[in-house]
Amino acid sequence: MVADRVTARLAATWTLLLNAFGLLLLFGVEHAWVIVPLLATFGFLQAAPLILFPLLTAESMGLKRYGSIFGIVSCANTIGAVFGPPVAGSIFDATHSYVVAFTLFVASYFAAAIASYISRPYEAEVARITPAASRASA
Repeated sequence: MVADRVTARLAATWTLLLNAFGLLLLFGVEHAWVIVPLLATFGFLQAAPLILFPLLTAESMGLKRYGSIFGIVSCANTIGAVFGPPVAGSIFDATHSYVVAFTLFVASYFAAAIASYISRPYEAEVARITPAASRASA
């Protein structure tokens, strides 16, 4: 797995960016050749966050309160899964096109990629806020 060779933060960032790219490819689906890169990016990478988000949570928040924190992360993910399709349907009903909805989804992927990229490892954050004197005496 890529996240074992690089950090979960980088693997999640690249996965989210490639998912955004896959959604952007949906805009050109009227051409048959677009199906191959669409399947290669969006199809294979759609399930990767299911594995990477727990790793990213553990890497950036630590394991002490992992269950509580990942429960909140999972609730946020579920809210998106519940409301995403009805919102897309409402946008389609109003505009007779999925372009606006897919653009919002691409923007969401980019925002998630930025959030995963700027997340810091737990140990680095603890080292940053802990005074050097107390680290030396510990």
